[in-house]
Amino acid sequence: MPPDTARPLPERLHWLRDLLAAVEAAGLAELEMRDGSLRVHVRRRVTTTAAPIIAAAPPAAAPPVADTAAAATVPVTTAAADQDLLAVRTPLTGMFYTAPTPQDPPYVQVGDPVEVDQVVALVEAMKVFNEIRSEHHGVVERIVAENGQLVHTDQPLLLLQPVEGGAGGASQRAPM
Repeated sequence: MPPDTARPLPERLHWLRDLLAAVEAAGLAELEMRDGSLRVHVRRRVTTTAAPIIAAAPPAAAPPVADTAAAATVPVTTAAADQDLLAVRTPLTGMFYTAPTPQDPPYVQVGDPVEVDQVVALVEAMKVFNEIRSEHHGVVERIVAENGQLVHTDQPLLLLQPVEGGAGGASQRAPM
């Protein structure tokens, strides 16, 4: 049953993600659903060769050098210190990437300022690259996920130090 459109976006995304997983698990190439004014049309690309997929997906074995260095030098902090940080979380399960391609610089690095709705990473799910946008205004304190790592729904990807007077609106503190 499709979610009520008056429900918050994260709840509707859970429903859509479950639908997409069911379509893939069933091996369907296409599915169309209607419920009142809501229409959902899902079409999977079925390819017989892996060449286009390999060309489109950044390899997990080649993370950008700057990202690896930043992740290696970030000290492990306590959960108490993280309570003041804002988490940028993934809305879906997939492979986490810090840059559009291995040759490109990462979207953000530790110390970079981040604005609301700024693209900070990619998560690849079902051969589709999804931009992850920040819901907060702050400065990147830590990149929690590693480039090429499998991440799960609602997992923190980045931790941001809030900036006074930021346009981030309601904050979601980062429980670890």
